[in-house]
Amino acid sequence: MPDSLSFCFGLACAGTLLEGAELVTRSVPARARCAPCGRAWDTGMPPDMICAACRGGATELLSGRELRISEVHWSAPPTAPDPTPVPQPEES
Repeated sequence: MPDSLSFCFGLACAGTLLEGAELVTRSVPARARCAPCGRAWDTGMPPDMICAACRGGATELLSGRELRISEVHWSAPPTAPDPTPVPQPEES
């Protein structure tokens, strides 16, 4: 998922002020809980959704689907000087 998100972010920013912006992601480990016995575990990758304690398959995903924007840092690019001269008032 982070690779897909980074790829799409790059496409969305292309040709805009954000072109070249960096997207920093942090994955949240997926956790599941078995409905019959209540055991919770990290599912790993690929996800293991079968309870190791009771072999039950009625599981609930507790975490690992989250997407939260925690910070946005913005720096305006330096502006180029205006090439149009500013007219000066005439002295009388």
